[in-house]
Amino acid sequence: MIKCIIWDLDETLWNGTLAENEEIELKTNIINIIKELSKRGIVMSIASKNNFDQVKRQLKEFNLWEYFVFPQCSWEEKYKSIKLILDNFKLQPIHTAFIDDSPFERNLVNIYYPEIKTIDAKDYQSLLTQKCFMTNNADIELNRLQTYKQIEKRINDERNWQGTMEEFLYRCNITLNISLANNKDINRIEELSIRANQFNSSLKRYNSKGLKKIIEKDFYSISIVELEDIYGSYGVVGFIIIKKSIETAEYFIESLVLSCKIQGRGIGMAFLAEILNQIFRCGAQKVFIRVPKKDNNSRPINILLRLAGFRRHSDELLVIENNKLLEAAKWIKIKNKEGEKYEIN
Repeated sequence: MIKCIIWDLDETLWNGTLAENEEIELKTNIINIIKELSKRGIVMSIASKNNFDQVKRQLKEFNLWEYFVFPQCSWEEKYKSIKLILDNFKLQPIHTAFIDDSPFERNLVNIYYPEIKTIDAKDYQSLLTQKCFMTNNADIELNRLQTYKQIEKRINDERNWQGTMEEFLYRCNITLNISLANNKDINRIEELSIRANQFNSSLKRYNSKGLKKIIEKDFYSISIVELEDIYGSYGVVGFIIIKKSIETAEYFIESLVLSCKIQGRGIGMAFLAEILNQIFRCGAQKVFIRVPKKDNNSRPINILLRLAGFRRHSDELLVIENNKLLEAAKWIKIKNKEGEKYEIN
């Protein structure tokens, strides 16, 4: 699944060379293509050898500037620009496409990132019909684009911040709203389970039908976490599915899934700690979490679980014992939605 398309500009998005002050004209139908791809939940970025301010002015004239996130316009090699884009998005190369008119640039990018899908600019009209750009989760309201715009603003503010990182995080006023999932949350939970890999403990994919059955089952619960800060609301950024064994009264985390957008601020740990503390308050002495056999220990979700205190129990289970309550980062506020409870029964 392609989650991000990185565009070259000269002779790719438009006809002409901007730096040479040539008359610039958008390629035929390019506005409709970018808007349609954005409505499919695919985000756009730029890797172009051009002057940033000049590019910004030109794209604003075309009313397209707001459709691009983390644009990299400089005279650096494009593979270096792409690395910055991937780092900002927290994306894997396999979920990325790069479109450029130059075979040299496409080949150079593939030397450094073989998994990136490279596309000849002359084939841009086919983007809407290629299978890898088809998604089951439409984003007609462009919520994903707006979320990444908020992240872009936060990252830029962080880079310009003169104080400590902790002071900046307190300033962000990060708040997590945790609640039990209901039917209206199912589509977002399904989407997260499909899109998340690095922060998906079980790597299991759920569909809406299966999720409805889980919500209705006794001894199962699905809790969701919504994130907001001074930059806006990010909606549901994670969920956890928990099963309580009838025979042993033990608790099993069937899946813990988090959006890659939350990395680096202690949000994943805060959500997990809150859920574990709720379980321990119910009297549980151990909590197990299911993981794939021979899983890659370097996946961020596995690093998070180790930091929380989980250890290997068997090929497919990790375990944490009720030694002490876990603490969330002090700059994160955790609360229930008004009038709702998310206690694990």
